Amino acid sequence: MKTNKDEDENEDFTRPPSPHENMFARFAFTVSREKSRSTSKVKFSIPSRISHKRKRNADKASDEEERNAKTKRVAIDKDLELPSTISRSSSSNVELYEHLPLLHDNLNVGLDIIFCGINPGQRSAEIGHHYGNPNNHFWGCLYESGLTTRKLDPRDDVILPQDFSIGLTNLVARPTAQQNELSKDEQVAGVPILLGKVARYKPRVLCFVGLGIADVFRSSIVADNQARGAAGANLKLKSKKSSTIGLQPYKMIHRSNSQGSSETLFFAVSSTSGRVVRYQKADKVKQFQDLRQLVRDIKDGIFDTSTMSQIASPSIQDLESHR
Repeated sequence: MKTNKDEDENEDFTRPPSPHENMFARFAFTVSREKSRSTSKVKFSIPSRISHKRKRNADKASDEEERNAKTKRVAIDKDLELPSTISRSSSSNVELYEHLPLLHDNLNVGLDIIFCGINPGQRSAEIGHHYGNPNNHFWGCLYESGLTTRKLDPRDDVILPQDFSIGLTNLVARPTAQQNELSKDEQVAGVPILLGKVARYKPRVLCFVGLGIADVFRSSIVADNQARGAAGANLKLKSKKSSTIGLQPYKMIHRSNSQGSSETLFFAVSSTSGRVVRYQKADKVKQFQDLRQLVRDIKDGIFDTSTMSQIASPSIQDLESHR
């Protein structure tokens, strides 16, 4: 998650009239003579019936062209963050992508960073690798920010945990061509699963690739905090406040005597889709550089997290249920 194909046809007498043309002028009252076997007859053309029929044909062709244009507009890569005419998470959309395989996470315990996308794009699912669309800036941002020492491509996603201490996952496992083909319920349902991954793999930083993911995550943990009542009083966040680029104001503290980091911080970068024009690639590279600096400060022990709100770590039972 593409181009409109123009088809030119030779015009003949039966073509529909141009919108700037007086369609009745072409069908003025005319006389034609035809000879039959027995006698010569005069035949009169009737403009009203012919013109009405051709007008109906023209309207029908126009409607068909509009439907085809709508179909082509939605046949674009999933990484867009643009409106679509496709209805959200309809059964027909689910069937449209059900042949695509699920994309596996690339994770290890104690990584420096785990990047979380919204869900696999159609191209990524087809090739079996994360951020598979060639127009996506993700792999370029990794290299240009210094998070990797060489430029990688989607086929290298499997080496990220071992070689660069970077992991990859998604909020929703189901692949689609576009983000807005996911329902809000699907996204919210992915939050406890993501929390379970954070608790299990204990990265230093969980980075949302797209502010929309950060907003869904924030709203969900605030709702969970309200449900907990006094038990969740240490999480002082407002669900209606939108997330911003950079470090988020909350963290997850992990149980002691376990591998991995003692706590996980949360960070957000803009979508790396090449079609998201609000942030240019240079802006995205700068966001990745800020993320890299945060990891350095955490490793050096100079980053103070004492004033950050705390997310409750899932219980062992919750972790088992989301395996």
